[in-house]
Amino acid sequence: MRLTLARIAALIAVLIAATVMAGAAAAQYQPPNDRVDFATYEPQQVLAQKPLEGTHDLSLADAVALGLRFNLDVEIERFAPVIAEQESEASWGAYDPLLDIDFGYRNEEAPNGFGLNRAPENINRELGGDASLQWLTPWLGAQFGLTVSGSDFKTNNTVQVWSPEYNSGVFFNANVPLLRGLIWNEPWTNVKLSNLGYGISRDNFTARVMDIVQNIQNRYWDLIASKEQVRVAQQSLDTAQALLRQSQTQYEVGVVSKVDVIQAEAGVASRDFDLIVATNRYENSQDKLISAVLGPYLTAGSTLQFVPTTNPDDFATFSKRDTESAVATAFARRPELRAAKGAIDQREVELKFAKNQWLPKLDFQGTVGYVGRDGRQNPACVPPFCVETA
Repeated sequence: MRLTLARIAALIAVLIAATVMAGAAAAQYQPPNDRVDFATYEPQQVLAQKPLEGTHDLSLADAVALGLRFNLDVEIERFAPVIAEQESEASWGAYDPLLDIDFGYRNEEAPNGFGLNRAPENINRELGGDASLQWLTPWLGAQFGLTVSGSDFKTNNTVQVWSPEYNSGVFFNANVPLLRGLIWNEPWTNVKLSNLGYGISRDNFTARVMDIVQNIQNRYWDLIASKEQVRVAQQSLDTAQALLRQSQTQYEVGVVSKVDVIQAEAGVASRDFDLIVATNRYENSQDKLISAVLGPYLTAGSTLQFVPTTNPDDFATFSKRDTESAVATAFARRPELRAAKGAIDQREVELKFAKNQWLPKLDFQGTVGYVGRDGRQNPACVPPFCVETA
């Protein structure tokens, strides 16, 4: 079917309209958000709320998100991979071609001190320059170069045949190491080391983030555990108090002795002490979680409290087989293990470079080129040095 210009224009219009409608629909769509408003705070909003106060529901996912967003160590460590990447890119700069251009003009006027020259004074003028391109090859370490030169020389010397005289040349040179500097030369070693360093830096950053996440998770579960201990201690205290009241009633009617009442009172005191310890641990767990999540933005007057909303029972336990698989995956993918392997690879590269530097220096050097010369007869030249032409 042939497409006319009108049909093509209509098709383009339909595509544009569909794109606009899709964009409008995407703008109107709001994804479901079951997180609390506090989890969407930015550091500036947290700083503006002084002192931090109130009780906020907090899920484990929100705790991790807040901890990574407000953790200063993450802000510092995230620059390390970026810097390492730039250093890795910069190490290839040793292989950038180097272009060197030299241009000049020379004018010499001096008394004549040469007897065969009949000019009263020497006047020499030269205009010229050269351009060279040098480059280093990766891995091999060979250096190559190309040089082009040219000049225009004029003189009033009566024994000089040509004026102006034109000189030009093209040269190609090569320097190839045969022992020391072959493969494991300094530029190539720096490339290998910086590339490995970039990978190590990324793995270190990943390991640092994983440590922070693990720390937040541990404190989150510890808060839930300490809260449960407070509940158990309170129930134990209520049971001991009920037993004390029962013992006192039985003592009044003569069923039990005074010793049973005293033992019941001791039990209440012991349960009360356990409740105080559990409450203190719960408050400490609150402080540790808050410090892990919002530490740098807390003030002395902060009275913030978190209420965990994630149920530990929602997380399935690992079977023995799952544990073995998890351990095998950890050894294969843990970032600190990859960073250690990268550090070992760096040492191997440094060892190869050190061994190469013990070799004697033996290089192949070669130059090939062409030289050109031409000019016109010097009008100041006199016989017998010059022969006049018609």
